[in-house]
Amino acid sequence: MPATRREAMKLATRQRVLEAARDLFTEQGYAATTIREIAVRAEVSTGSVFTTFESKEDILSTIILERQNELNAAIAAARSARSGDARARLKAALAAGYAYEFQRLLLVIEQIGASWTWSSQFEERSRPSLLRPFAFVREILVEARDEGLLRTGVDVDLLSDMALGAYLRNFRHACFQKWTLERTCAAMAAQVDMLFDGAAVRTDQ
Repeated sequence: MPATRREAMKLATRQRVLEAARDLFTEQGYAATTIREIAVRAEVSTGSVFTTFESKEDILSTIILERQNELNAAIAAARSARSGDARARLKAALAAGYAYEFQRLLLVIEQIGASWTWSSQFEERSRPSLLRPFAFVREILVEARDEGLLRTGVDVDLLSDMALGAYLRNFRHACFQKWTLERTCAAMAAQVDMLFDGAAVRTDQ
């Protein structure tokens, strides 16, 4: 078989495995899904799965990276619209993130859980992509400071951590308290307002 054809078949198998795993992780969770179930859903042999990926963890890691890149693109698109002031832009960017992630909410929860136990090698490989949302938020907060919406000496790194901490926490409410996308975005908007109000320029001093 020509090398190009073998490569095409390997790529097709890889894509089927990833699509099957994404669906199963979303439907029943990562821990409950077996390699055999992924192979059956992908219509490939179990051996083919292990030929393409080292382990189930490797499959999840690949899915996380691909989704993170798509998420970053969605946030970047909302951020580049630059409509309204920095407070409005931050709300729009985070709402765009929720709109993307809500398509596979259980998979997001699985990703958050996996982030505590994945290998240092994966952390190093994925760090630039995973840190991009922090960079987006920080850039908007710097703009807010430059626009006079925040105090000059405000710690934008701390505010960025707080904003993203709230952003991630809201996924638990969405998953376990059955928050809708609209409810989650509204909560995030209120949290952004609290951050901005707490770090705003004081006019009473």
